[in-house]
Amino acid sequence: MAGLLVRKGINYVKSKEFRDYLMSTHFWGPVANWGLPIAAMNDMKKSPEIISGRMTFGLKRRKSKLASCRIKDLPTKGHLCRNTDLTVTAQPQDTLLNKDHLIF
Repeated sequence: MAGLLVRKGINYVKSKEFRDYLMSTHFWGPVANWGLPIAAMNDMKKSPEIISGRMTFGLKRRKSKLASCRIKDLPTKGHLCRNTDLTVTAQPQDTLLNKDHLIF
């Protein structure tokens, strides 16, 4: 039974339909959308000494401006991705401010 499922899975991965799916925006669109928030989540673990203040503040400002835009046709997953990206981008800024004891 398990061998049959594995064989079907391998055949599907080798099929033209799967290759077409991998080359479509239905696959790469979400990968690109979630790539930046995942990278930002990884950056949350970085040391404050390697955080670029100018880049962090510029990125946060740009993403805040983008998040404030209201797009009617953006699906809920799009809003979730935007808000996740904005939230995890704010964390290195907070780390940098705490390190330098700056208060705004």
